[in-house]
This record gives sequence, C-alpha cells and structure tokens, in this order.
Amino acid sequence: MILKRITITLSLVIPFIVSCNKENTGIITFSNGPAELPALSNNNTSILLTHTTTFNGKNITTYSAEYDTSKKHARWVAFKFFDLTAEVNVNRSPDDSFAADPSLNANYQRIRSDFGAKGFDRGHLCASADRLYSQEANLQTFYYTNMSPQKNSFNTGVWQSLENLTRAWGRSNTLRDTLYVVKGGTIDKEEQIWKYIDNDKSKPVPKYYFMAFLNKKGDKYKGIAFWLDQTATYPTNVKLANYAISIDQLEKLTGIDFFVNLNDNLEKAIEQQLQLDAWPSLQ
Repeated sequence: MILKRITITLSLVIPFIVSCNKENTGIITFSNGPAELPALSNNNTSILLTHTTTFNGKNITTYSAEYDTSKKHARWVAFKFFDLTAEVNVNRSPDDSFAADPSLNANYQRIRSDFGAKGFDRGHLCASADRLYSQEANLQTFYYTNMSPQKNSFNTGVWQSLENLTRAWGRSNTLRDTLYVVKGGTIDKEEQIWKYIDNDKSKPVPKYYFMAFLNKKGDKYKGIAFWLDQTATYPTNVKLANYAISIDQLEKLTGIDFFVNLNDNLEKAIEQQLQLDAWPSLQ
C-alpha cells in the first residue's frame, strides 16, 4: 500500500476574503487551502507530488499532481498564474531535459521508449511554457510524472491552442489577480482510456483531456472547463468555445472534485457557470 504524501508549503496559502455569505465573524475565507487543488481520490496507489523552487527569495510551488503509481500517469496537475509565476525570464529547456521525477521511484514512472516509438508525443500536462519564470521550474515540467502520451496532431493542434489561450489568460494582469488551472488526461474509467502502451495495463493512453479554470480578480470570481477527445479530428482553426463546459459538467465526466478547498457557497456558484463572453479571446 502506498500512502498519500502531502508536501504543500502552508506559508504560501493566501487568505483571500469575500464579502458574501458572512459568518458570525463577519468574514469568510476564499479558500481553506491551496485553491487550485482538487480532492484526492480514495485509491491507495495515488500520491500527491508538489514541486517547488526558490525564486526571488520565496518558496514557490511550480505545480502539484495527483500521480497514480499503478498507471504511471497523473490524474491531474494543478498550478496557478499570478504576477511572479506569469513572468517570462527563461527559454524552454532543451529536449534532452526529459527525466525521471527525483521525488518518486523510477519504477513507477514511464520512460522515453513508452512514447515516440509507440506513436505518441511526450505531452506536457503542466506545459513548459506555463513555467518560464525560472529555469529550475521549467526543468521540473520535464519530469516523466508530468508527461502524457498524446498523438502529435492533438498535442500540436487543439491542445496547443488551448494551452496558448491558458497562457494568454494567465499572463493578463487585466484579467486576473490569480488564475488557478487544473489539467489532466482520463485514466480512471475504462471507457475513457483509448488504449494501453504494449497492452500493458500500467500504461494507459487517455482518450480525453480536460482543463478547469478558476479566475480571481479582486472580489470577482469565475470558472470554466474544457473537454477534448484526442481520438477526434479537429479543424485547423478550431473554435475552443465549442468544447467549453461548466466545471460541474467536468466533475460528472471525470469523477474529480475540482477546487474543493473553496468556500462551499462560492465553489457551488462558480462551478455552475458557463459564461463564454466572460473569457477574452474565447471563440
């Protein structure tokens, strides 16, 4: 049995305040923990990995992931854009930067031969271009615990388009104070697995990929999610709005409880939303 290992740096939790639904104290916290984290699953093969760096004298979370060691794949990765992590100070690390995650036994991770030769890209979940504020943070995105087998036309097509939009939102000071992001590929349900590498049940290829977003600007909040089928064919000028859904809908599809640390009333309101015009450049 593998125990869940939580390594969150509590000093980075910021106590946001909202003005609605006041309790006896007159205030209510925005989140009771890192707002980007979904709930952990109940299986005994998953662990919570959190990678951090020291940047400008601060301990910064690069990203967190719930990693299923029995499937050698993350259930999700989660991270956030704020002024510091939105900075672009370095370039993408070289292609020979792919490496085993040093925080986990290599036997529980995939290797290079599970990808290219098998017809799949090493698809980043937390993208390299999402973490360009420091070279160390960028290198952490090349860990195999952050890789997912994606067909090239998907990885460089609709998925890349959505990643580009993610960064446009994440680096927009007018849109966000903080943008919380969760990404993943489906490995929990048999009908949501496309195939297995070499018919090895420990190496599923997700059929679907998803993203969920929570945006905070002052005391204003909004959420949106996306659901993509990597076995489908997408037009060159894809309209991402066609694949937008509410976070509630995504929870039903995946079985994952997103943004579980939020104040309950706020979480409920945000996860019911699907307001396309509230998100710039979504078309």
